[in-house]
Formats: sequence, structure tokens, C-alpha cells
Amino acid sequence: MPAENSQTSQPARQKRACDLLIVGTGLAGLVAALASAPHLRVLIITKATIEESNTYYAQGGIAAALGTDDSPDRHFQDTISVGAAISNRSAVRALVDSARDAITELIAHGVAFDTQGDQLARGLEAAHSVPRILHSGGAATGLAIQTALSAAARSSAIEIIENAQMLDLLVEGGRCRGARVLATDSGEEFECRAPVTVLATGGAGRLYARTSNPSIATGDGIAAALRAGAVVTNLEFMQFHPTALDMPGRPAHLLSEALRGSGATVVDRAGRRFLAGADERAELAPRDVVARAIARRLLRTGPGGVLLDARGISGGPPSVQYSALWRTLSDFGLDMDREPVPVSPVAHYLIGGIRTDDFGRSSLPGLYAAGETASTGAHGANRLASNSLLEAVVFARRVADLVTSDADWRGWEFTPARPVAVDACPMEFERSRLQEVMWREVGIFRSGEGLEAALGELTRMAARPAAAARSDQELANLAVVGMMSARAALDRTESRGTHFRSDHPETDPGQAVANSYRLDWKAG
Repeated sequence: MPAENSQTSQPARQKRACDLLIVGTGLAGLVAALASAPHLRVLIITKATIEESNTYYAQGGIAAALGTDDSPDRHFQDTISVGAAISNRSAVRALVDSARDAITELIAHGVAFDTQGDQLARGLEAAHSVPRILHSGGAATGLAIQTALSAAARSSAIEIIENAQMLDLLVEGGRCRGARVLATDSGEEFECRAPVTVLATGGAGRLYARTSNPSIATGDGIAAALRAGAVVTNLEFMQFHPTALDMPGRPAHLLSEALRGSGATVVDRAGRRFLAGADERAELAPRDVVARAIARRLLRTGPGGVLLDARGISGGPPSVQYSALWRTLSDFGLDMDREPVPVSPVAHYLIGGIRTDDFGRSSLPGLYAAGETASTGAHGANRLASNSLLEAVVFARRVADLVTSDADWRGWEFTPARPVAVDACPMEFERSRLQEVMWREVGIFRSGEGLEAALGELTRMAARPAAAARSDQELANLAVVGMMSARAALDRTESRGTHFRSDHPETDPGQAVANSYRLDWKAG
């Protein structure tokens, strides 16, 4: 899409200066930028185009307690229940209480949500006690949000640099002062200097061989924060979405949870439902429960042994109610109106990330994080469906409110983090090898033996320095985040939320805490 203002995609210079540097142009980055732009000189860098982000590919909607049968308190209880006893309750409270304002803000930026009569339509998704999910275009909510906010940013005073890969954060005097950046189109390195930096670089789904995430989801912000000395938390918790297209040679295209909320069922080859054996809520059980049940069935049947049947959904056939999704599958030779489609779980959402307080502050002064890059603790050990887009809006707005105020921008204090040292000899490796190790040993099912082996190999990978190319930088970032995820998973000797240990299948009440880590090694 061509730029609409003269400041977009300017040639890179050796140094840039601004009041607020934002890395990433998904929902969190754009909300923070748009809210801050009237008060500060805002510069956004993004390693692709402004429109390319995890948000763009989000089919599911955004949760908000707007109905007369609903309330923030009810939304709070649903979120806490799914979080498996380690949710940050103050973050959850901020999340649910700010939902109405978040929706109002998105509508003001031009997001058009689906309606039913003169009201916003509300759908049901897993583990929600009442329908509260707002969608746009059925299952094209992320596309609608990204398109609207990208247009708003392009027409604003925000300076935007596209095709700019963050290499590392600039830390001087114990404070973040911006970032070192690679212009991937020219190969030139330059600095973006700012008193405040916000990381909104999305998750790290590309750690895994099968993921719903786009190619850019390589953990860049988390890795850079680790190398700068910031604390991370909850990295053992990767949420696997239960239902993605499972066809050889085809992308792992997500089949929105909204389908199951509308009545779609998960069946075997004979058309028999089986999820009630894992949880009485069956298709609407929490995602971790459904994903494990499907994965276990596939271990017995092989590929194609589990299908999603959407022929009987309420509200009209998929071709009408979820037209964009139906058209995509139609291009693959599938017709959801007439037949079930094969599905299997995929890596979807990284619950952990850079540890922040309820206003996005990291442990490193001057550094903030928002969206999937951050870990506010609101999701606990397992994210409630459609709370991710809401979290991105709510906490990005809280970041903007703080950095545009007269508040002190120092870091915040919390319990000490466990140090993780990297002193192994670096090894050369391919991305496919890293993804294979993560999928096999740090995936849906884990064990102490497998995690020990994975940690050793990932630690040697993480010691390999990045080269001056985007692909090499992404590989280095994935290795660091993968290593820390394996370390956290090995340390949590229980099963909780999305983290399942076959050698420790029970939940240990004594481990109902969020584990935090910092990295001792720094790339040189």
C-alpha cells in the first residue's frame, strides 16, 4: 500500500531522534502511537510494512462485557478461572474494566464491528460464560482493526520507518535510550534515540514448526529486552490453538474459535464427537484442554484423524457467516458448507514475555512493552479466548497515558528474577532444526528428559551471534527466546494451563507463582 504522508518510509539516516520510539505496528504499537502523537514526537519502526502484524491475521474477535446479561465482574471471573491461579488480578481488573472504552476507541478509529439489529453482535467462545465476543466480517476482525489503525497512523503526524529490523536496544547509564536498527532494503545500520521506547513486536510463534503466526513473529522484542538485561516471565506458557487446517502442503490456516462458538463440532473420521471425554464443556472447554485432547487423538490416528464440522452452525452457513474464511478454504478445494475439514493444533499465542507492571513498565528504566511482547500477568497460565486484542488496546493506552504525563518514567521494583547464563560454544543451525526441537520437546506435551535435551541444544544455538541480515537476526532472536522458554518449562515441575508435563501431570499448589528470568550473557 503506498504511503499517504510525506513522512512515511523516509530513507534511513545514521541517527534519528524522537520523544517516543515504538517498535512494531500491530494493534498495541498503533494504539500507543496514536494516543501519544498529539503530545510527543512519535517514531515507529517496523521490520515489514505497517500493515503486516499478528493483528492482521487475528480471526477471532475482542472480548468486552457490553450486554445486559454481562458485567466486568463476570468477565473478570472467567479470565481468572482460565488463568489457572497465577493471573495478576490487578491487571485482569484493569483489562475488564477498560473494555468498553477500548471498543469505543477502536470504533472512533474507524473499526466497524458486526451488528445485530441496532446492537453490536456478540458471539460465544470457549470458557466465556456468556456471549461477549465482538467480531468484524465474521472471522476477519484483525484485518478490520489493522486496516483502520494503519490508515489512521499514515494520515497522522507519526513518523513511520518500514523495513527496519531492530537489532538491539541502546542502554546507557542503566537506562534504555532507543534502539540500533538495520534498514533491510539498504543494509544500512542506524540509531533511533529516544528517552522512552515501547516494544510492541508481537509474539514468537515461529519458534514452532506449525504455527498460526506470520513469518515476522520471531520474538524480536523479547530477545532484545533479554540482551539489554530486562526481566521476562511466563515464557513456559505457549498457547496452542486447537483447530488449524491440517492438510499436507497447505498453510496451517486458523479456523476461528468463533466457529465452535456458533456450534461447530470436533469429530473423528466416523463423525463421532469425543471432546466431552476430556471436559464436559467439550468444544467450548479452555483452549489448552481442547488442544491436548485433539493432539492425543491424532497421536493414535495420524494426520486427518480429527475434523471440524461446521455444517450445523447457527446464524447461517459458513459461506455466509464466515465468508472470508470460507473463501480461503474454497481456494484449497474445501467447502465448509458441505463437509468437515481436517484440523490439528498449532502454536498460536505466547502468554509470557517481557515482564511489565500494570502500566507497561519493564524492569529496565525507559523501556515499556505492550501486546503479546509483554507479560502483564493478565492471562495467567492460559489466555481466555479473545482477551488478547483487548489486552493490546487497554495496556497500550495505559502506556501512552503514562508516558505523555508528568509521571516518573523509572523502572519498577519486583521480586528478583532467576539468572540464566549462556556460556556454551555457539553452534551453526538451521531454523528448521530449532523449530523441530521446540515442537517435539517444548510443545503441547513435555517431559523433564526432553526439556533437558532441548535446553542443551537451544543454549548452544542462543550463543550464536546474529549477522547483519534480517534472517540471521531473526534466527538469533528465536534461539534466545526458545532457550528461555525451555529453561522455564524445565523449572516448572508441574502441569498448569498450557504447560503440560507428562512426568508431572498434576498441578502443584506450591508452584502457583509466575517465574521470572533475566539473561546474564549479552551478545557482543
